[in-house]
Amino acid sequence: MKKIIAAAMLVASFALVSASAKTKVTEDVRVRIINHQNSATGGDMPDWVKATREGSTRKIAKALDIDYKDNHLFVVIGEGPNKEFLKTWTRQVNGASQISQEFERVVAEVTQAEFEGKSDTEKASANEAAKIYSASMHNLVLNGLAKEAEYWVQQQILAPRYTSWKKMQKDLDKAQKKAKGAEINTKDYYTEEFVYYIVYSMDNDTYNRQLEAAMNDVADNSTESVLLKQSLTTKLQDALIPSRAIVDTPSDDE
Repeated sequence: MKKIIAAAMLVASFALVSASAKTKVTEDVRVRIINHQNSATGGDMPDWVKATREGSTRKIAKALDIDYKDNHLFVVIGEGPNKEFLKTWTRQVNGASQISQEFERVVAEVTQAEFEGKSDTEKASANEAAKIYSASMHNLVLNGLAKEAEYWVQQQILAPRYTSWKKMQKDLDKAQKKAKGAEINTKDYYTEEFVYYIVYSMDNDTYNRQLEAAMNDVADNSTESVLLKQSLTTKLQDALIPSRAIVDTPSDDE
């Protein structure tokens, strides 16, 4: 099982989200849901899943009856072509480890943004501090995480060469007619994947205490390290933090 953390929001872009985030990211029209966990019983997709796909942490908290002001929410998202392998992944995934890996990515992102255009000396100092912060975030245990909910969705993603599903379907119908029963490679028109969402919560006091302890592992021995600490603290407390775990699985015919 291979996990890759990427800096794109959701799910449709697997997102790790801070409950105090104000940013909302709407789902891209290139993605459409064709099946989900409640489909077999005729049920609707839960409101918290819809809110996750919208990037609204406030709505996630409300749907799960979690106090938005007193808790942080983290949504870990796994994607892959095989639902059963993803189910196994959700049982085995270490939420704290996934979140810590995401924090490492945030360190790199904030460092680059904060010191863009600065002198080589300032960048070198910031990068040294970033290495220590990255190691500190990697070792952050995050005790106190509680799993609140999980859910799977099956979706299709429009091929890059198309701007609408209508146009794609028209071309696909033509290709199938021309093929006269022969198999068509639908990946030229759309791709298909399963997405698993797992919601974790942690009360703010516990989260902030552990985050502060990790930050304090880095000495404030330069202007750059002080600035970096301030920016990281703000980012990890207030920002929407996207994360996706891509789960490589054997193909169905293996």
